[in-house]
Amino acid sequence: FGIETTNACNMTCKHCPRTTLMMRPVKTMSADVFGDIVYQLTPHSPELWAEWVAFAEKNYGIPQDEQSENAFFLYILPRVLVLHGYGDPLLDPHIPDYVKLLTDRGIPTYFSCNPANINLVKIANTFENGLTYIKYSIDSLSSSVRGKDAFKRDYPQIMRVLEMKAKHNYATQIIITMI
Repeated sequence: FGIETTNACNMTCKHCPRTTLMMRPVKTMSADVFGDIVYQLTPHSPELWAEWVAFAEKNYGIPQDEQSENAFFLYILPRVLVLHGYGDPLLDPHIPDYVKLLTDRGIPTYFSCNPANINLVKIANTFENGLTYIKYSIDSLSSSVRGKDAFKRDYPQIMRVLEMKAKHNYATQIIITMI
C-alpha cells in the first residue's frame, strides 16, 4: 500500500507523469488525516509474510536475497508502506514524524526521493525514526532528465548521506538506481 503525503515536487522531469499529466492542486496531507489512516493499518504477521515468500519463491523462482529489480518488487514493496506518489516526501515537513509513527506500529516504510532535495538533518531524523528503505534515482553522466548538471549536483549529496549512514550506523537501507 502507499500513502502520498504530498504531491509537491520542485522538479519538472520530462519522464515523470507528474510533469505532464497531474491536474490536482499541490497539497500536503495534514498530520491528523495521516494519523487517521495509519491507525487503521496493521503490519503483516510473520505467518502471512512467510506464506507470501513461499509463494513468490515457488512461482517466480526468485530468492529473497537476490539483488534484482524483480526481488525488489516481490520482497520489498509488498512488505512496506510506500510514502511517495507524485510528490517528493522530503518536501513534506512531517515525514520524519510519519516514519516514527509507522515504525512504532511495526510497519516498515519506503520512499523514493530526489537527491536534489536532500537535507541531511531531515534525512538523519527520518533514519533515526526508523525508515526501512530509501531510494534515490540519479541521472547517468550522459542523461539530462533532471537538468544537464544533475549528476554533478546529486552524486555528492548521495555520498554525504552514505557517509552519515555509516558514521551513525543507521539501519535504513539505501537503494540507488540510475536513469
